[in-house]
Amino acid sequence: MNNLTQKLIDDGRKTKSAKMNLIATVIGAILLVAGTGCIAMKALTGETIGSDGMLEENFFLIPIGFAFLLGGFMTFLGVGIVNAARAFRGSEGRTEKRKTLLFTCFGIIMMLIGAFMVLLESNSGLGTAMMGFALVGAGGFSAIMGVVRIFTK
Repeated sequence: MNNLTQKLIDDGRKTKSAKMNLIATVIGAILLVAGTGCIAMKALTGETIGSDGMLEENFFLIPIGFAFLLGGFMTFLGVGIVNAARAFRGSEGRTEKRKTLLFTCFGIIMMLIGAFMVLLESNSGLGTAMMGFALVGAGGFSAIMGVVRIFTK
């Protein structure tokens, strides 16, 4: 096999890997947005007492929201581990890849803290929901941009 044929095969593998990474990133982002939306809906809607004296609330949104968040985080974690292994195996741009990976992990941690703050608001009413939403948004942006940057380099 000549050099050009091997290069074409390698480029095809890289293209397929990049497409799969992009699909996984989009799925993870959709799951994170859905989870944040469920928790936000729970925090923004109140409980009411029905005419029959029963408490009516949409408590089911909390576990559904956390299931979506967990799915999104696990998707990013899986894709991140695979790409981190690739980044640390290669020697070119290793420092830049490490910085990007740390930036992505910091974004995921911010999202977890923000989701906890929103949950704290919905359970105790401490007024932490807006800060939680801000942290989830900033963390999500940071994580998604870091993952995209890892995949495009």
